[in-house]
Amino acid sequence: MKISEIEFEDLYLGVGFADVKGRRGFGDARTPAPPEWADAVEEIRRECAWRYQKNEVEEFTLVVDGVLLRVTVFSDVHDEPVFVLRRSLPRIFPLSDLGLPGDVMDFLMSPRLRGLVLFGGRMKMGKTSSAASLIKARGEVFPDVVFAFEEPVETLLNGELGKGRVITIPVSPSTGGYPKAMDKAVRSGANAMFIGEIRNPETAEAVLLASMTGLVFSTTHGDSLENMLERFHSFVKTRFSNAADMMANVLSAVIYLEKQVVSTAGGARSIHRFTTVPLLVSERLEVQSKIRAGKFNQLADLIHQQSSSRTYGSGSQQ
Repeated sequence: MKISEIEFEDLYLGVGFADVKGRRGFGDARTPAPPEWADAVEEIRRECAWRYQKNEVEEFTLVVDGVLLRVTVFSDVHDEPVFVLRRSLPRIFPLSDLGLPGDVMDFLMSPRLRGLVLFGGRMKMGKTSSAASLIKARGEVFPDVVFAFEEPVETLLNGELGKGRVITIPVSPSTGGYPKAMDKAVRSGANAMFIGEIRNPETAEAVLLASMTGLVFSTTHGDSLENMLERFHSFVKTRFSNAADMMANVLSAVIYLEKQVVSTAGGARSIHRFTTVPLLVSERLEVQSKIRAGKFNQLADLIHQQSSSRTYGSGSQQ
């Protein structure tokens, strides 16, 4: 059985066990990997062990049998490696599948788009894949060069996309991480950058500075749209005394994502339904004023005002 024939979202490989989540018919429940998966699972285990021993990095990407796997390595209580693998989506879905309102779609697809477009949500809510959908959609229309930096690589963006091209660069702490890669990209003449995830002050600072002079797409975690902006601010305020003012100047749009998994009759397949909460910031003076004052918890009314005249659709991934 080939890896491409195995259906899963997460795979946990440790000494004496191989557990899986996201199997068809089991949802998010943990189950042991079925016996018929044994050969494919062992192939993945050997590849993970070889890569870990060779490079001694705790996060990396594997492409096995055409499947992109994000690998995180832990050491258990016996100092044995545990490999946690997350399977990336096999393809990038159309931007229309996100169910964004028409005015937001027009805004994001404008040739004049600048600043920071930030996608957020809880874990496994489609932040990275949604950002990739936007980058792909713009690449099909605009003859731009985009540098995509990921730690590790989770998307299949690399290559020519219609009129544009994406150059995907894996980054790691040993090579300076996101800040070092972005510093080089600023001098590359690229039209835009994608930063896989903002998860520390150093990356947040680099994203904020790059957004002042160009177009940057990125993701971050948060329990709500307001919370993700508070989290971003908590990172950059350690670097800049006027961090909130800078955020108000560079933020272009914020997209918060939620995802519901609905199983069809008999559990034959699952449909991922996305709900988006967008907030347009650029040239929206009331929104910018709240952000500038650091009053992120007061954005709810403005989010509601922007959405009150919209009809939302529900995108789906099958």
